[in-house]
Amino acid sequence: MILKNELRIGSYISIKNENGIFNLPVFEMCEDWVNVKDEKGGIWAIWYEEMEPIPLTKEIFLKSGFRKADDWFCDDLYGLMFQCKDRGYSLEWGEYSIVTVYTVHQLQNVYFALNGNDLDVKF
Repeated sequence: MILKNELRIGSYISIKNENGIFNLPVFEMCEDWVNVKDEKGGIWAIWYEEMEPIPLTKEIFLKSGFRKADDWFCDDLYGLMFQCKDRGYSLEWGEYSIVTVYTVHQLQNVYFALNGNDLDVKF
């Protein structure tokens, strides 16, 4: 489950139903649910308790524009560097670990908080 205060418009969530598992962006937030839009333009209302976070993977970092250097993922545009740690990815600043992210929406939130731009997430 994802808490309501963890999401923003554009946050990706995972939805599982009888048709499969879908990773879709939030485009509208309501009190008890969010609305997402699928690739065909269909709109789905999803209760907060029904959505799941999308675990971060190396593939998501690479497809979303990060460069791999040893066990780091680097964003050359803003100088962000994430290191694989503890089943998550730690944002490092010099010798300091700032925050560890485990899911796509957490990465999106950190990216936006640090540079004011949305991360172009690709799956």
